[in-house]
Amino acid sequence: MKKSKYDTSYKEMSKISDTKKAENLIRNHKRKIIYITFLILIILLFSLPFIYHNYMESKKTDSENISQYIEKLGKEFYENYYYPQLKDLQANHMIEDRTTFLKNFETTGIPVTLNRVIELRFKTEKEINRYLRNYQCDFKTTGFTVYPKSPYEKKSYQLEPHIVCQNLDLEKEED
Repeated sequence: MKKSKYDTSYKEMSKISDTKKAENLIRNHKRKIIYITFLILIILLFSLPFIYHNYMESKKTDSENISQYIEKLGKEFYENYYYPQLKDLQANHMIEDRTTFLKNFETTGIPVTLNRVIELRFKTEKEINRYLRNYQCDFKTTGFTVYPKSPYEKKSYQLEPHIVCQNLDLEKEED
């Protein structure tokens, strides 16, 4: 039996279309790989800062963590409690001028202990112990001193933490 011209051209066309299908499959597969690689790189790019931040946080010593917490507490206390209280005192004519009042504490500072923070109901003992429970800190002496600075506004001050804790060796960690 003789092969017809139609049979050979059909087979050739079939081979060509199979080749094109294969090329399209390969091209589509390469595109998918490129898209997936690009997506992974974007996810990695966005997650690296978080990974780095968490790594650096875990590297901090106990004294750095406690000091950072006390400074944060002092910042919140001064900006969200103490300074607005002065505004109210001035409005009620209990102090003449907020600037003059704060100027008096520029060098001596305003000492605040953890007990005082609790007494003023700014934070509860439970909230503070969430951060300090492992270190048995003395609430009578642990705290911070706020040094108001000119122009004596809400965010113009310097804060100095005071930490007295039993399970924390500050001298060893400073070396």
